[in-house]
Amino acid sequence: MSRRVWTYAAAQVLALFLAFILLSAVTKGRVEGAQVQRSAPQSCPSGPGVQLAAGGNKTIIMPPSLGDSSASAYSHGVRVGDMLFLAGHTGTAENEPTNFDTQARRAFAQLEAVLKTAGGSLNDIVTMTVFITDVRLGPEFLKIRKEILGRDFPASALIGVSRLMPVDGLLEIQAIAVLPCRDTATR
Repeated sequence: MSRRVWTYAAAQVLALFLAFILLSAVTKGRVEGAQVQRSAPQSCPSGPGVQLAAGGNKTIIMPPSLGDSSASAYSHGVRVGDMLFLAGHTGTAENEPTNFDTQARRAFAQLEAVLKTAGGSLNDIVTMTVFITDVRLGPEFLKIRKEILGRDFPASALIGVSRLMPVDGLLEIQAIAVLPCRDTATR
């Protein structure tokens, strides 16, 4: 395998490992020795875009506004327990000039659509992995992310890559969130 594929795979493993460690700390109810106050979870939304997977151990999140991604063999979001794993989003659109700011904002809007369908918000993201095709755009991305998220930022990795799919994609954002509601999806 190429070095680029190994780097991408290592970043994915690292993101999952960090999310597991964070989830372990949260579920134990302790952060640096202090008790975490948690209210009783509310039920998550069910209905359009929320469906229990055939195996029954995960819930598939497919916001109607983002279209059906099953033809490309992926789900926009997969929920297991309180964790929501969000697919990478590029923010590209057909017949549109390539623009970093537009793609970044649209990618965040797409992540937000998945989160809302699952009963969460951008504030519930605990880690994100961002791939950009031009590392010189890193400071611009950080400015946009700060504007959109405001504060209480997630753990994050910003990784330079040579290319994304689709090829006109300038960035891709993949994230993991911990949701405040309990999963009630049914078949």
